[in-house]
Amino acid sequence: MTLEAVADKNAVTHVGKLHNLAARAISEALSSEPGEISAARCALVSRIGQPVHTPQIVDIEVTTADEGLGPGLWARIRAITETKLQGINTLWQKVIRGSVAIY
Repeated sequence: MTLEAVADKNAVTHVGKLHNLAARAISEALSSEPGEISAARCALVSRIGQPVHTPQIVDIEVTTADEGLGPGLWARIRAITETKLQGINTLWQKVIRGSVAIY
C-alpha cells in the first residue's frame, strides 16, 4: 500500500485512492477466505478514460497452504475480486462516512 495514493485525494474521483483501497479490500477478503489462502496481494492498474470499476490490469498473487490453485479456488478468487471491483462505485461513500480505514 502507498500512502501517497490515499492521503488528501478526492474520495469520489481519484482513481489512485479508490484503486488502493479496493486492492486492499480484495487482499483482505481473499486472505480471510477460510482454508486454502494464507496470504494475498492485489494490484490494480487504471486506464485513462475507463470506468474506475474496470481497471486495465488486476494482478492477484495468493499463497496457498498446499501450493495449489484448483478450479474451485480460482473461481472463488475471481468472484470475490469481481464483487469488490463492482463496489468501487460506492466506495467513496464509505470513505466520506469514515467506515473504511484509509491508512
